[in-house]
Amino acid sequence: MQRRQAILPRVLALLGALRRENAGATAVTFAALVPILAVIAAGAIELAQVNSDRSATQDAADAAALMGARQLSVSPTGVEQRADAYATDQLGQIAGHASISVATTVGPTSVTVAITTQRASFFGSLIPPGGFTTRVQATAMSMAAVPLCVLALAPSGSDEIQLEGSSQISAPGCAVDSNQAVAVASGAALAAEATEAGTTASGPISPAALTGAASIADPFASLDIAAPTSCPPGGGSTTINADTVLPAGVHCGDYQVVGNVTLTLARGEHYFEGNLTGKGGSNITGTDVVVIFGPSTALDLKGASNISLNGRQSGPLAGFVIAVDRGATGTFQIQTDPFTNITGAVYAPTVNLDLDGTHQAAQGSQWTVITARALTLTGSPDVVINSNYAGSAVPIPTGVGTNVQGNVVLKN
Repeated sequence: MQRRQAILPRVLALLGALRRENAGATAVTFAALVPILAVIAAGAIELAQVNSDRSATQDAADAAALMGARQLSVSPTGVEQRADAYATDQLGQIAGHASISVATTVGPTSVTVAITTQRASFFGSLIPPGGFTTRVQATAMSMAAVPLCVLALAPSGSDEIQLEGSSQISAPGCAVDSNQAVAVASGAALAAEATEAGTTASGPISPAALTGAASIADPFASLDIAAPTSCPPGGGSTTINADTVLPAGVHCGDYQVVGNVTLTLARGEHYFEGNLTGKGGSNITGTDVVVIFGPSTALDLKGASNISLNGRQSGPLAGFVIAVDRGATGTFQIQTDPFTNITGAVYAPTVNLDLDGTHQAAQGSQWTVITARALTLTGSPDVVINSNYAGSAVPIPTGVGTNVQGNVVLKN
């Protein structure tokens, strides 16, 4: 017992000495770590500011590119200088601690703004060597400078522009736009001056599509395309087996054009409230006309040999060549093979316009614009979308073609 009592003070003394030694070591260690921790903290603050500057620089590039693209629709002269000045002005706060270089490139329909910033870093810019360099770029395209030739209004996610099989759209000098997606099958192809998608774009699209584009509202939402009078039930059937000129008006019942004959649509508005069929190599032609199909109309034109229509030149429907009544739903199919010319605007606001064919169509058109709820190409049609507006007597409806203003989109 006495021995244990003698040992206890010695143990306590040893523990006290050990505690004092550990405290001293901790203090020394902490003192050594303070500079390192300070550098790490300062570096974290520096990197946070670099990231903040990068975000602000990208915003400035985006804004300057968009501003420049809008200027293109007015005049390309001086766009480069104005975009440079606009971006530099947006970066005034960053210019206080970094050097800034702005370079703007102006194309026929696009403006690209590239910004490089350089700021010092730690220890005379040794970490990282040369300091912090930030490079950002933004490209905006002026759709006002590109005629809008195809528009899928696409109010829901299931509505889109879809090319199936080996179908093709050839739209040189034109813009193709979907408020939702553009989906092109691997064996199909879409070639246009520009292609826009509100959500996604996939498949062979040349050049690559712009995604995330702002929605374009129906430019013809207030247009009255309903028939002026109603047809009685059971309108009967009319067979045309000789060359015939059909006066403008409301056409009730079914019409069949049979044999190697020509149905000429007289100038004006033609409302077909029954089915229209072309057989036996028949022809359908019309100049200064618009053909409006009723809500329950079906077309069967694959037996026709040639369809050539030039749109209305005057009146409330000036510029339109084909329309589908707003009461129609589902899919409205048009066989494209017999169409050699369809000059004007095709308007189908409430249906999926299904173009089905096996070869090139509409190649003789001076210009064509398609506006539909959705657009599908099936089979292997090659639909040609021309844009020779100056050579046509058919006026361009406001909101499409070259008659559209101010729509610009970011490409990146």
